[in-house]
Amino acid sequence: MQQDFITIGILGKPHGTSGAFHFKLTSVLLKDTDLPDVLYLKLQEGILPYFVTEWSLRSSYQGTISFEDIESREDGAALVNAELMIKSSDFADYFEEEIDNYLIGFTVIDLKLGTIGKIIEITDNTIQDVAVVQYGAHQIMFPLVDDFIVEEDKAVKTITVKLPEGLIEAYTENSQEERDED
Repeated sequence: MQQDFITIGILGKPHGTSGAFHFKLTSVLLKDTDLPDVLYLKLQEGILPYFVTEWSLRSSYQGTISFEDIESREDGAALVNAELMIKSSDFADYFEEEIDNYLIGFTVIDLKLGTIGKIIEITDNTIQDVAVVQYGAHQIMFPLVDDFIVEEDKAVKTITVKLPEGLIEAYTENSQEERDED
């Protein structure tokens, strides 16, 4: 029987060389509550348990985390951008509600280009929210506005968009030009 899980955040880039990661919560942690001893990571192999050895918050929803048996950047390479999950039955013991950044971890699909990558961050701009998407070695950004969003499917965690022509190239060509100048 498959267990029900809820996504509570996403792992980010490695933090240092000891196997720790940056992470971002998509749910509000209850006051005076620790994270569970076991978190589940959604990987290609499926949803697998990882034992938390250390964690700290640097804001109400961002911090660093370490897992048992992950002792170097190399050990954790496959975990970057994995969804952090807990059992649905445990959610109320640790979290109050979801943060508005529920799109973190969603896969972005462009109507013309196909799959772009996963949303790794939502930045709060004074005018609109902006999605930060990992696109290969690059991070691209686009505003989360109705003109770009075609469909959002929470069940399969995808957001289909119609991005302006040249947007992705603007991010990828600039870094290629910088490398060519070196």
